[in-house]
Amino acid sequence: QQQQQQQQQQQGRAQRQQAGRGLQEESDVQLMEQEIVAEQRREQQLEQQVEAAEQRLHPGQQSRPFLLWLATTLMHSPFEEDRGFRADRRITPYKLLDEPATMLPGSDSLRERAQWGHPWGMSTKAMLVWLDDAFGQLLASLDERGLSDNTIIMFLNDHGVLAKGSLYDGGVRTPLAVWRKGGFPTNGVVSDASVSMVDVVPTLLDLANIPYDDEAFDGQSFAHVVRRDSLEEELPAQLRQEERVIYLEVGYSRGVVKGRYKYFAMRHPEWAQELTPDERQMILDKMLASRGNMPPPRMHATRESPFGNMCLVPGGCDAEYEGTQSHVQDYFAPDHLYDLSLDPDEQQNLVADPRYASVLADLKRELREVLKSLPGTFAEFTEET
Repeated sequence: QQQQQQQQQQQGRAQRQQAGRGLQEESDVQLMEQEIVAEQRREQQLEQQVEAAEQRLHPGQQSRPFLLWLATTLMHSPFEEDRGFRADRRITPYKLLDEPATMLPGSDSLRERAQWGHPWGMSTKAMLVWLDDAFGQLLASLDERGLSDNTIIMFLNDHGVLAKGSLYDGGVRTPLAVWRKGGFPTNGVVSDASVSMVDVVPTLLDLANIPYDDEAFDGQSFAHVVRRDSLEEELPAQLRQEERVIYLEVGYSRGVVKGRYKYFAMRHPEWAQELTPDERQMILDKMLASRGNMPPPRMHATRESPFGNMCLVPGGCDAEYEGTQSHVQDYFAPDHLYDLSLDPDEQQNLVADPRYASVLADLKRELREVLKSLPGTFAEFTEET
């Protein structure tokens, strides 16, 4: 199936290139060239991202605080070698360069260094090496400019991959590393602080000793966690797992985590629930047509399939596929309650278990309180009582 998809993609590119040969006007040729470029290198452009980042680092920044945010497209599709790490490095989203970028090691080097024994495919492993090269290049740039001794680095990503497009831990639990030259005085302390992505900015401000208004941010600084060198130092109340409420949101789902429990609800708008079978089929057909020669992996979806957590598409959209497979029994349930300490894989939905009725009521109340502070509505949780 993968070979068939690659053949279809190559045929599509060949057709577009053939069409380009028939264009006589220079502007039309340039436009077609841009379309071919976008198709061949839709997202992977790591060299240009690193180069742009380096241009914003200069020795004069030693005298004032700076923030550099580099959002790469790795690890993301396209994963085909000829469109990813082995693609023509002259290609950018904007134009075709005269010479290929040489800032980072080439594709042959990536392949050679990606020969470790992991079941991931070569393309995925090579992309990881490529990303590591980019990170190393930025660290070297900081050293060259005399900025390393006074710079804090955070490494994080936007979502998980095991249940992307959902509020399961496989979608919302992500890595987060905080580093500085010489390390932090943690002395190997393991912290159970509850941390959310909205905490990043206030934490960076704290670590940079920049004053700010606590009320201006949704998150809480966890600078105390990375500075703490003893378990005897008590965590601030707002970071303690048993007290903090972490808010979660994606698509048509809203949820909270408090202590060992997670609750989330999936609610679709009334108009979507009233769609006719033909209208639901139109939505499904439109999604399939938008993918051209790249069919989604879950071809079993029908117009009777329930809408997903993230998308108003029968059976959920492509981003939700992994979640629908790892949470087959309850993925499309309207309400979810999990004990993360006993069931970290979130396979036992406790919503209907009377032993957890008080936990369910408490987390619903917490979710209602959070949603009242945010714009918009969400079914019964924002209705006046």
